[in-house]
Amino acid sequence: MLDVPYKVYSWHAGDPWTGCGVSTQELPAIGSGGRGSGRPQWEMIYNYYVKMKSKTAVYTSLGATKSRPEGGGGDYGPNSGGFDQLGFGTLLFSLDK
Repeated sequence: MLDVPYKVYSWHAGDPWTGCGVSTQELPAIGSGGRGSGRPQWEMIYNYYVKMKSKTAVYTSLGATKSRPEGGGGDYGPNSGGFDQLGFGTLLFSLDK
């Protein structure tokens, strides 16, 4: 898994008007919960920038390569999030150029 830049995120919790329960909260490290989970989104972006615009897109290329061929609805989780994108990107957006 690739490293990503991260800065400690802090915020105030509680009621700022009354001062009741106000405390500073910090998130000292990036969460790992969603990292590495794939979604069928890369083909459209990859083919637009790399194939049509002739740009170099290192990270987009990594995502597209990892997710090929994109699966269909329900392949990315059993709940509604698994149906957010239908996964026809490999079929619809792949270009030969």
